[in-house]
Amino acid sequence: FDVVLQRKGLSAAAVAAFNAAIYEERYQHLTEKLQQWRSLGEQITYWTFNQSTAEDRERLKQLQQHADRLERELASQVPEIQLQDQTIDRQILVQRLPAGSVLLEFVRFNLYDFDNNQWGSSRYLVFILPAGQPEQVTMKVLGEAHEIEELIQRYRLSTIAYVNTAEGKLVRFDGNGTLEFDLDAIFEDSSSTTMSKYPDSPNAAIQLRHAIFDPICQYLANSQQLLISPDAGLSLVSFQFLPLDESTEELLVDRYSISYISAGRDLLRSTVATNRSPSPTTIIADPKFWLGESNITASNREAVTIQELQLMSLLDKEGLNRAETTGLLAETVADLLKVKPHLQEDALTIYLTHNQCPNILLIGTHGFYSSQTEELPLSPLQTASFDRLARSRQAPNPMLRSALAFAGAINWCKNLSLPPEAGKGFLFAQDIALLDLWANELSVVCACNSAVGDISIGEGVFGLRRAFAVAGAKTLVMSLWSVPEKASALLMERFFNNIKNGMGRGA
Repeated sequence: FDVVLQRKGLSAAAVAAFNAAIYEERYQHLTEKLQQWRSLGEQITYWTFNQSTAEDRERLKQLQQHADRLERELASQVPEIQLQDQTIDRQILVQRLPAGSVLLEFVRFNLYDFDNNQWGSSRYLVFILPAGQPEQVTMKVLGEAHEIEELIQRYRLSTIAYVNTAEGKLVRFDGNGTLEFDLDAIFEDSSSTTMSKYPDSPNAAIQLRHAIFDPICQYLANSQQLLISPDAGLSLVSFQFLPLDESTEELLVDRYSISYISAGRDLLRSTVATNRSPSPTTIIADPKFWLGESNITASNREAVTIQELQLMSLLDKEGLNRAETTGLLAETVADLLKVKPHLQEDALTIYLTHNQCPNILLIGTHGFYSSQTEELPLSPLQTASFDRLARSRQAPNPMLRSALAFAGAINWCKNLSLPPEAGKGFLFAQDIALLDLWANELSVVCACNSAVGDISIGEGVFGLRRAFAVAGAKTLVMSLWSVPEKASALLMERFFNNIKNGMGRGA
């Protein structure tokens, strides 16, 4: 267990330590090289989405090599990231666990057959560490990785559903479109499975609970607070919504307070102090994705045809439809916290990239994630030049395949002009990872699929989730699914009301 604590999440911790040291200005003699490194990062992002020739691709390759060399040079001069010299073990962690809580540290590992000197199959196990009891750590092997990951896939498919009560239809997104079921027919058919809290497939959730939670229950005693550090495929599981029993009438969230950390070492994050005071709450929501004809300059006006303007309007409706409900949420929370929200044309990236770190950050918009292994869904009317984001699938860096859309996002997709303060209309995970959020107490991202990304064994999810963490955010609220806007807005309004009234973030 001590070995796992020392190694798991190591690269993310190193990046976070590097960022913290830089923003504390401990190494001013490195300022010039740091600026050069950041400039190289911006150029890499630019050419990732603008490469069209072999020469462009070669330029991108050289930029990446230059950035890697410079990063290694900088890392050798920042001792804070030499994490192999730091001791992280259970004796230290139990001091950081809240009283009465339990840490569940999951690990996906490859089994080695020492008799035959060969690697075997992959499995999942979990370490169970109760607060204040470093010698009471327990290890439980959960089973074959491929079997558990198949259950995870089935579970996620079964929970990506919602009921459209207006039309009496259950709609499930299956990756190839939607499947609709008539609710009345389901309820009238006495032979059909009771829908309960799992209208599509309760068995998937029950089977997953049998595999990953039932072996743990006997060690939780009277603990009601769980800190879960998932690994690999488990990073995409919302443990709260696993059923307590076969009836599915009660879920784990009804019995436990559950929060997540990337790795056990993240519990030490609270010990990182900053000498910078946070700025007031920043709220950015309901962006105007296409900033309109007024932003098309004389130099490119003739090149934009009426058909293309109609095409942009189509994307605004189908690809980046207005997140209007997030604007209502933003105004409600802004009124509650006595700040002014940034909405529509004013929902600009500059409020994140050029401002002091906010104490509370709320972003309401559309999230974007592109997997290299899946086809990116495109509108049939979109042209290759129009959908600039499709090129992100070519990016080997997963932090350039995950982004949040802000004002002007469509302009950037079409290579139309944007005011300087709009940046590129998107903030990619790579951009967010370079922000200074070390004084930030809470970041809430109301955007679909904002917590998904590329999964790396032992390193968590590469994407927006990792970006906010290495940038310093202490508490992060994100979504693992596409979510209904109105329900999300109501949930977040209640969430901020409770915080305003003194309830803790975890509660």
